[in-house]
Amino acid sequence: MVSFKKLIVVFLFSGLFSSFAWGQRVEPSSDLVVYKNIPYVTNGGYRQQLDLYLPKGYEKAKKLYPTILVEHGGSWIRGSKDEYVFYANWLVPLGYVVAITNYRLLDTDYFPAQLQDCKSAVRWLRANAKKYKIDKKRIGAMGASAGGHLVALLGSTSGMKEYEVGENLKQSSDIKVVYDLFGPTSFAAFAAASPEMIEQQRAASASRRRLIDPNEPIGKKHG
Repeated sequence: MVSFKKLIVVFLFSGLFSSFAWGQRVEPSSDLVVYKNIPYVTNGGYRQQLDLYLPKGYEKAKKLYPTILVEHGGSWIRGSKDEYVFYANWLVPLGYVVAITNYRLLDTDYFPAQLQDCKSAVRWLRANAKKYKIDKKRIGAMGASAGGHLVALLGSTSGMKEYEVGENLKQSSDIKVVYDLFGPTSFAAFAAASPEMIEQQRAASASRRRLIDPNEPIGKKHG
């Protein structure tokens, strides 16, 4: 198994091929145990569900698995967890559990709904850690484009109660490592965006700049 401390190296390597695989739908490998469309909030619709990918035989494993939360891209107005199965096909054989989530989109819910959903998913993972052999102390997150923006915020808003809403509030939404693949940080140049979207995402960007800790394990790739 790849050491969780070396996970950022794994993420950096993933950036070498992510631009080719991003948005392409593939089938899960036959080597994986897959649980689809799990609501991470009570009565969660399609936009508040996750897919969980685990190694075969995980039920009998005596160890706990480090876990990667993956957030999809799509400019906060489109996209799906189904477009990121290739990460599960790659990471699960290395000894990880992978959770790929959907989140509410800007056409129905303004920020911080998207970040709140990401945090709800992390708390759900911890609340169900015993069932799925998840190591609560080793949860990381990665995402591309809009998903990269969200996981960067997820990694830099630890302890901010205004983003902690919903269920499993006794569980922490903190994560250990973040890999942000070309996630935006400035929204003034988004000419096609509505004024409302720009304002909402400017607030998110400001939060990120204000809260970022140089000691946090956050990797970012552009290009």
